[in-house]
Amino acid sequence: MRQLCCHRISYLTRNGIYYMQLFMLKGKRISLWGLGREGLATLHFLRAKLGNIPLTIITDAPLQDDKIPNDDNLVFASGADIPTALQTTDIVIKSPGISRYRPELIAFRQNGGEVTTPTNIWLAQPRNAPAIAVTGSNGKSTTVCLLHHILNNVGFPAQLAGNIGTPLLELDPLTDCRAWIIELSSYQTADLYSTSGPPLLDIALVLNLFPEHLQWHQSHEQYYRDKLNILISPTTQAILNAADPRIRERHAPHRPNTIWFNDHAGYHVAQDWLYHKQKPILKKNDWPLKGIHNLVNLAAALTLCQTLGLNEHDCLQAALCFPGLPHRLEYLGQIGQHQIVNDSNSKTPEATLAALDSFPGETLTLIAGGEDRGQDFNTLATYIVEHPLHAVITAYETGPRLHTALKDAISKKGTHITSPKLLQAKDLTEATQIAQNITPEGGLILLSPAAPSYDGFKSFEDRGNQFKQFITTA
Repeated sequence: MRQLCCHRISYLTRNGIYYMQLFMLKGKRISLWGLGREGLATLHFLRAKLGNIPLTIITDAPLQDDKIPNDDNLVFASGADIPTALQTTDIVIKSPGISRYRPELIAFRQNGGEVTTPTNIWLAQPRNAPAIAVTGSNGKSTTVCLLHHILNNVGFPAQLAGNIGTPLLELDPLTDCRAWIIELSSYQTADLYSTSGPPLLDIALVLNLFPEHLQWHQSHEQYYRDKLNILISPTTQAILNAADPRIRERHAPHRPNTIWFNDHAGYHVAQDWLYHKQKPILKKNDWPLKGIHNLVNLAAALTLCQTLGLNEHDCLQAALCFPGLPHRLEYLGQIGQHQIVNDSNSKTPEATLAALDSFPGETLTLIAGGEDRGQDFNTLATYIVEHPLHAVITAYETGPRLHTALKDAISKKGTHITSPKLLQAKDLTEATQIAQNITPEGGLILLSPAAPSYDGFKSFEDRGNQFKQFITTA
């Protein structure tokens, strides 16, 4: 078992992004950019640690009255006032949704301004348990919750935090536990920095890389670099997916402290089985979570548990009791004449492809479409044509592009194939109604959008919950 230590971090930078201890914030003119949950957590943290110091709150649009904190020592800036606010700011603490590549932040750093993040501030504090971070384009929420479930069920108390829903700054890093399980998005990994001393992260698990978040990262290649920035400290123990070609291509071949899962030397998935080396230990159909991709998530989790020195049998038994998460291949049961599955969290074409692969042989109607972030639907469309569904109903911003990609894939395959019905809807309500009308009795209706939700919903949870409501009231 590798010895994992707890760390106090020095004041260091990566392209103007700062890891800093609290005393380094004292006497500085501080602006918080973003006032969502991360921003509010940061505000409350600073109030608790530094008192009633003056702060500037920067938001892209003016805050609504009911969102303005009751705090007399706050100044607010938005829109055209942001450049002026930055001129009187020493340190910006930005929320994850604020891109580090925004021109205003680039100019601010070039002019000597300092930028940090809530994640950086939390990681710079002393902690009494190792920080274990998980990232990936798909599957990270399921994997961190699976890890949290396993560790706590085998007597290894763990705390869950990060992108999964509890901002780090809401949590005391000296909480009595044996591990911090932290989900990090690409928005958060982009700002991590390598130190010459102890690693900021003790273990970093990378599940996979698929094209995503083009608007924030500006290019898919930059997105991949920002994801893999979680590995920038060579002393961080890396756990990587050997079967992911993008990780393989971009991983430094001689990086120390690297363990591979989905490799025949350890936990890997082959022919619908989970193996440990040459030993088959779990068949796909015996794993409560549907899909090969979830078996791969289990391989990743067990590899990490092995790194912590935990007993394989105990960890596997604990995993078998894991119920899964809402909105991720969530089986809603038989409603009316149809089986219903809510997979609203599938926000990329690759995630939807994995969802479809989980239901071989089903008479399946797919509902897809969402926010357009430049996704490439060609591979998904080809898969659908080669594994014919009953129907595909598309809606929202990406709906027309996916519809066209499917028509092109069908035309390339010729008239000898059985092609799915292709229909378009104006919204989820209409798509649900169409699906219930055209899907044969006993068939399966799957919401798996292959795109984010923000063009029509507050979140993927909101999208999934509305689907549940529509499907039960139609």
